[in-house]
Amino acid sequence: MRTALLLTITTTLILTACGGEENVHPNNPHHTNHGATNHDNSAADVYVDGLMKEGDEGHLQVMLMSANPAPPDVGDNSWTLRVVNLDGEAIDDAKVTVTPFMPAHGHGTSPADYTGTFTEDGTYEVGPFDLFMPGMWETTVKVEADLDDTATYSFILEG
Repeated sequence: MRTALLLTITTTLILTACGGEENVHPNNPHHTNHGATNHDNSAADVYVDGLMKEGDEGHLQVMLMSANPAPPDVGDNSWTLRVVNLDGEAIDDAKVTVTPFMPAHGHGTSPADYTGTFTEDGTYEVGPFDLFMPGMWETTVKVEADLDDTATYSFILEG
């Protein structure tokens, strides 16, 4: 009886501390805060140069051509991204914004967003942005062009 009561109290405290329910991050509706107890680290990406993600809307592809440090880690990070359409043609006239977010803790970085600088042939440089603590970071790449799209990279930072 005491064990069941203690388990109920502990579970209630954990759910209360983690928010207890799913909610959408106010600054980025693509990030959902599931709370630390519900976060699934198996969804993490494995970093390789050129890691490609198809956009959520299926209009564009975003490739993480390189990261510094590689793989992404705690501290200042800079990324080189390449954006192409589904035919592989470079998108040179886009506004590219990167938004890091830590779903288990319900916070992002300051500032929240980082704008990419176009270099050549669909390539954009972003950073540095400070991923200031270890754990799972979801980084959304928002592309605003003729066809808008977003892609999200998820990395577990060791620190």
